[in-house]
Amino acid sequence: MIEVFIHIDQNKYSDKLTDEQQAFPDLTLLQKYDAVLDVLSSLSGDALTFDDINATLLKDKKKVHWGEVMDILYPMIGDDYLYGHFTKTDKTGKSFQIFLISFNGKLLKDTGGYEKKLEREKTKTELTNRQLNASISSVNWSKANIVIGLLFAATTLIFVISNWNINNKTYHRILNRDRKDSIQQSMKQQAESQPNKETLQISVSLQDTAKVKILK
Repeated sequence: MIEVFIHIDQNKYSDKLTDEQQAFPDLTLLQKYDAVLDVLSSLSGDALTFDDINATLLKDKKKVHWGEVMDILYPMIGDDYLYGHFTKTDKTGKSFQIFLISFNGKLLKDTGGYEKKLEREKTKTELTNRQLNASISSVNWSKANIVIGLLFAATTLIFVISNWNINNKTYHRILNRDRKDSIQQSMKQQAESQPNKETLQISVSLQDTAKVKILK
């Protein structure tokens, strides 16, 4: 049965790093995680105990406190990189725990460790954000084009309507002017023809009078 709690012998460990560990180069949290992963991967067939992991880190000159090792093992188990704590009994009948790296843990190791995994996730997130921003920019550009097109269409429509009104007014003004000119021309012609009619009537009257014979 898998146990969640990590059993350690407190008497074997000090709260502080040993003088030998103090001389080792400092490591980041991710480097400490990958250092523990390296030990589990390189000695995966040895049924490592908690003591074995710490002894190997000390041998490899990795500056990792035993408390940090415990803190790293817990999330490894939670992320399915490590098979949780199998309790067994040694030859003396004393129980102890072993830690076995899982397939996912081996795959994590083969792909560069946890630090590289986070870098890939960061790159993937940045790429997704760039694609999202590009999509948003494209949508905004399309919206802007639509707005510009609508404004252009509205401006064109206003221009056409304005020209139509101007042309319509000009047409009616010319039509009214031509109508007035036609009426005036007609009245002028009528006025000019009126004296001719009167002269014609007088002429006819004189001709009629000339035909009259005076009787004595």
